[in-house]
Amino acid sequence: MATARLTGGLTPEEQAITHPFLAVVVSLHRELDARMRQVSGYSMVDYQLLLALVNAPADGLPMGSVAELLVITPSHLSRAASRLEADNAIVREPDPTNKRLVRVRLTPTGRHLLEVAAPAYAALVRDLLLTPLSAEQGSQLAGISATLLQHMADEASCAPNQSRGPSPVIRSTDGQQKEA
Repeated sequence: MATARLTGGLTPEEQAITHPFLAVVVSLHRELDARMRQVSGYSMVDYQLLLALVNAPADGLPMGSVAELLVITPSHLSRAASRLEADNAIVREPDPTNKRLVRVRLTPTGRHLLEVAAPAYAALVRDLLLTPLSAEQGSQLAGISATLLQHMADEASCAPNQSRGPSPVIRSTDGQQKEA
């Protein structure tokens, strides 16, 4: 039996799709974060938190909801909130109707920080993501992204509190598939 190259279980065609895509996702986030820190002193998560709160109700949003919205862990959000709270950009306070919840809201200082950082963010996104693409490629990327996000949302709603994705399949020596 010939030794197969380890491919993570993907065919060469699947690798040709997934490897560049995942590399772009990771590299784009890393580069946006580094450049945002350089021009504004704040991370991408900090900026996204301010952005999430700018149109929130006056009493803010529950921290858990913000973590879900930003697709980050509660502990990651808590670290970002601590940085921004130290700069008086946000306020965290107990929810008046449910003392187990903490709400976060934007302060006037936070609104000002967002207004200052927004042009830099827009320029970075244009430079790194939009300018290299034609209008057609931009539309395709938007459509593909929407499809993938919807698929992931559908998957998450089908199996709450369970691991994502299909069950691993193991092939026995006789070629039969078995769930792991």
